[in-house]
Amino acid sequence: MTPFKPAVAILLIAGLVTACSSSPGPRAGGPPSRGNGGPGIDQLNQAYLKGVDLHRSGNCSAAIRRLYPVAMAGAGFEDAQRHLGECLTSTAADNQTQYLEGLLWLRRSAEAGWPEAQGALAVEYVEGPVPDLREAALWLALYNRNPRRSRPAFTPLPTEVLARLDAAIAEDLIQAGQKAADGFKIVVWKAPKGLSPSRASNSRRPEGGPGQGRGPGRKGEHRAGEPYDAASID
Repeated sequence: MTPFKPAVAILLIAGLVTACSSSPGPRAGGPPSRGNGGPGIDQLNQAYLKGVDLHRSGNCSAAIRRLYPVAMAGAGFEDAQRHLGECLTSTAADNQTQYLEGLLWLRRSAEAGWPEAQGALAVEYVEGPVPDLREAALWLALYNRNPRRSRPAFTPLPTEVLARLDAAIAEDLIQAGQKAADGFKIVVWKAPKGLSPSRASNSRRPEGGPGQGRGPGRKGEHRAGEPYDAASID
């Protein structure tokens, strides 16, 4: 993927944030249930497990289809957001909007305190098409000190990846990142009011976003970044 021009990246991220605005919310909010028009918790858990398996097997197109409604459930599904973000960024090729949408999902997960997402963001800000070593230093510092790394299922960054990050980020930026991390506060993303996973497919995408000016994909194929109806998680 070719590097993005900074101005283009800023405009695209602004459009994505406007289309799917975020706000802090208590973790007690939890995922939607069938009673409010969204999929039930069992459906979400099953879709999450299938999506993760598909991602790990290398089938990101199918994984995105499973994970999108789960990620939209918000609190409690930060790992689904992380897997969705990784799939979107890793398969974006030269699709800048898809890449930045993936970066946005990684950031939502990372801001909620998910260590794998924080590590993934550090890597993207060093090796991705929108490099920002100051941001990389912040997320690396948060990753390194995150107490959730002690959970049994935690997946650490490979040693060689950590070595590349340490070599790419100057010492003064490392120190600045550690200082910035001191003031970090968890922010849990919540879907905008009225936009449940089952209604996401009816929301408008930002102008020029994924799927704009393109014909329909093959049956069952995900067009990168395009939202799905909750029926896709059955």
